[in-house]
Amino acid sequence: MTAGFGLEKLGLVSLRYPWICLAIVILVTPILAYGASQLQFSSDIREIFRSGDPAFDQLDVVEERFPDVQRDIHVVVSSDKPFDLDDVKTLKTLDQELAALSGVRSVLSMFSAIQPPEEGAALQPLFPDDLDKIENWEALRKEATANPLIADKLLSDDGSLAVLSVSLAEKNRSEETDRQLVGEVRSKAEEVLAGTNLHLALTGLAAMRIEIISALARDQKIFRLLALGVSLLIAWLFFRRLAFVAVAGIPAVVAVIWLLGGMWLFGQEINLLTGVAPTIVLVIVFSDCLHLLFSVRNGVRAGSSLEAAVERAIRRVGPACVLTSLTTTLALASLIWMPHPFVANFGIVAASGTAVALIGTLLLVPPLALLFLRSFARENQQQVEKNSVLRGIDRVCHWAADAVTFAPRVISAVGVLIVLVAGWLYLLNEPRYSYASNLPQNHPALAGLNAVDSKLAGANALLVVLDWPKDYNLMSFRTLDVIRKVHTTLAREPALGAITSAHAMEEWLGGGVEGEDRLMAFLENAKDTSLVKGLASMEENSVLVTARFGELTSDELDPMMERLQRRLNSIAKEERTNVQITVTGIVPVTARASHEMIELLNRSLMVTVGMILVLIALAMRSVGAGLVSILPNLFPLAMGGAYIYLAGWGLQFTNLVAFTVGFGIAVDSTIHVLNRYRLEKSDEVDLDTALRQTITAVGPVVIISTIVLAAGIGTSLLSELPMVSLYGTIVVIVLLSSMVGALLFLPALMETVESWRKKSKTVSKALG
Repeated sequence: MTAGFGLEKLGLVSLRYPWICLAIVILVTPILAYGASQLQFSSDIREIFRSGDPAFDQLDVVEERFPDVQRDIHVVVSSDKPFDLDDVKTLKTLDQELAALSGVRSVLSMFSAIQPPEEGAALQPLFPDDLDKIENWEALRKEATANPLIADKLLSDDGSLAVLSVSLAEKNRSEETDRQLVGEVRSKAEEVLAGTNLHLALTGLAAMRIEIISALARDQKIFRLLALGVSLLIAWLFFRRLAFVAVAGIPAVVAVIWLLGGMWLFGQEINLLTGVAPTIVLVIVFSDCLHLLFSVRNGVRAGSSLEAAVERAIRRVGPACVLTSLTTTLALASLIWMPHPFVANFGIVAASGTAVALIGTLLLVPPLALLFLRSFARENQQQVEKNSVLRGIDRVCHWAADAVTFAPRVISAVGVLIVLVAGWLYLLNEPRYSYASNLPQNHPALAGLNAVDSKLAGANALLVVLDWPKDYNLMSFRTLDVIRKVHTTLAREPALGAITSAHAMEEWLGGGVEGEDRLMAFLENAKDTSLVKGLASMEENSVLVTARFGELTSDELDPMMERLQRRLNSIAKEERTNVQITVTGIVPVTARASHEMIELLNRSLMVTVGMILVLIALAMRSVGAGLVSILPNLFPLAMGGAYIYLAGWGLQFTNLVAFTVGFGIAVDSTIHVLNRYRLEKSDEVDLDTALRQTITAVGPVVIISTIVLAAGIGTSLLSELPMVSLYGTIVVIVLLSSMVGALLFLPALMETVESWRKKSKTVSKALG
């Protein structure tokens, strides 16, 4: 049995029946290409961390009970100076125009605020319908910034920033509908604000969704084309023949089409993670093709016929290509068992893509080689000339071989020290996730979030839900007493502000006994208004307390959530009303879920590393091969971990997925070195000679394939989405480090361990 468990024989089948294999590919590919063109984009940020956690179900329930809590679009209007009366008139017009748009259910703004109600009198708006009747704008502005419905939420203290929150009528909207509605809101706002000194920014879930989808669509177009272009260019630089470029490029393109078409067939969508899978597949196919093509070229130049050179490549290099695909698939498949569908679906897509990459490579390279390389075979038998690029890479490989045979212990010691230090830095990383990291940088939605965070209490909402039994009388002073305690608990947290609750309304109405009476009367008389519906759900016997906060990372937010929940649980225990108090909100729930996901991914990564090292030992039929490859394969992970610690990123789900992907691909270099060493080592060839021949033979293609992989996946560094860019950075670091580990650290360890083993045998014989 070969290191590829015999699966490489698919290449021998395609070599024997080339035209049948090509015909199958030609028939299947157009159908899947159509499917690929039908793929949809997904961008619901909360879905990233959704799992079976009841917290997500609770959040859904809260949003159903209090539909106005999470507004879809926030129209952020600012000025370089406090709004004057003309600015307010413009904002009033904007409020009315937005409310009149088809598809808009309601608009919440400073014009929604009311005056403290008088007993027996109808509710009066804080801002009169006719703004020309305002006699003292400055006095009204001060009153508005003190109003609990506006203060620090809809109007800044200095009066230079206002938020108009738009709620859309339809809940389950398509991406196309969201794009249309966001576009209409933006157009209307730009039309109303034209010719003024007011600045506009749109944010909110719907606006963020469109920006993320737009960025994903741009990434898909740019990354695939750029990765393909870079890979083709690198292939041409090293082979200097378009025929070789075609043999490497066609399987890569076909594999990507098959993957995307398969995603469509099985109902998958393109999101922040699955969007990078096609690039992974493309560069993996290119890498495997390069290994096979280098072997074919060397076989032809050694005097073999083209058919014999292709067969030799499949038999000698094919097993390593199969094993690298198996290890990469295993690494990616480890994500399938995650309880979070977002990551699990990526595992399914990426693992399937790796399998498709292997099938496409073995199915297409032999017939394409026969089709395109016939002229090369006739012209280049027994020729060994190399271009300057390959000669330069050969010199690097000879230098590496010299270094390994001259100072193996020094290289081993340095490698071990780097693994220990970098690994220690990896372990110092703590889970950290930022909600804003989902957004494209330097885009309006992020600018709007930053403006709200800087001038108001924050763009994020922490929701505290108080649930009583059905038989409890919600309209009682005992209810208000519990709300008062919850409000006070939230007010003690420095990061929280702009707390909206019945207690805030009570204080606004004068406080004390009089304030309580006026509040009860107000809640009863205005129970059908959106204002009261945002404070209590009478049908469900639920009360809502809301606090705003600015940008917090998960390592800051999660401890605060736990602290609040403990304090609120104490309040619930003290009360005799059987109240249940829950802390929720999109950002708080996803922050908590991110910690869980990060811990699971970290454990999954460690298990995957162990499983792949065992697989290497089984495939190589050598426990020693598995053991000696441990440190060289931990080396790239340690280097990536050290980078994220020194750069201050912390452990995020993105970089842990990147570690899994990077390690699954990076271990390929180790496998090719070990496989080549098995072929070179014999009783007639000593260790130094075998290692030297291994490094000089497989080193060039390892270097070239790593460059292709790093350059292809590295295109994601250009993404406007920080999580995608970070993913690319980590994978590139892991890949480049793995190349150093495979060509220097691994051979040096093999030399050192073998020398110790021989020395111990000599000592044993002398003593025996």
